[in-house]
This record gives sequence, C-alpha cells and structure tokens, in this order.
Amino acid sequence: MLLEKEVTQASDIELLTVTLGKRGTAETLLQKAGGSLFTLFFAMPQEGRDMSCAQGSRGYAADPTVKLQAARELAARAIAQDLEGRDCLSSPEPCATCSS
Repeated sequence: MLLEKEVTQASDIELLTVTLGKRGTAETLLQKAGGSLFTLFFAMPQEGRDMSCAQGSRGYAADPTVKLQAARELAARAIAQDLEGRDCLSSPEPCATCSS
C-alpha cells in the first residue's frame, strides 16, 4: 500500500487509512463526505465532538472524526509555522523570494 510508493502518489483512501488505521472507516467517512476531502475536514458536522473531550478520555481518541480533527490541526500548525518563518509574510517590503 502506502509504503510501496511516495506519499504524494497515494490515493485519498490510502492516506485516510494510514491516519485512521482502518480502510473501512476511511471509505465510510469519505463516502459520507461525498468523496470530498474539504467536506470531510471542514464542512461535515462534528456532532458535538470536540478535541477538548479527548483530554480526559481514551474513548474519544479512538473516534475517527477526532483523529481527523487532530491531523487537521497538526497540518494547520505546521503550515502556520512555515509561513511565519518567511520574510515575505512578515514585512510589507518586497523580498528576494517573492515576486513583485
């Protein structure tokens, strides 16, 4: 599966399977989202689930939607850290790596 090829070449189902641990769960969630990763990560109702619930209970951490919320938050933080380190986004002056 995923280890046999680069991550960038993996299908959405393969990436979700790695994240969630079960292909059936990945397929079900993506199907409920109409095949849209955007819908799955941002537009689907979370049915009252929140990461704060995971702090005191292992049961919530096993919930696939909570796992996806955690993965989404980690990706968002990584992107924010990457963007903060760029001069182009912290200064109004043009920089060498930005196009004018």
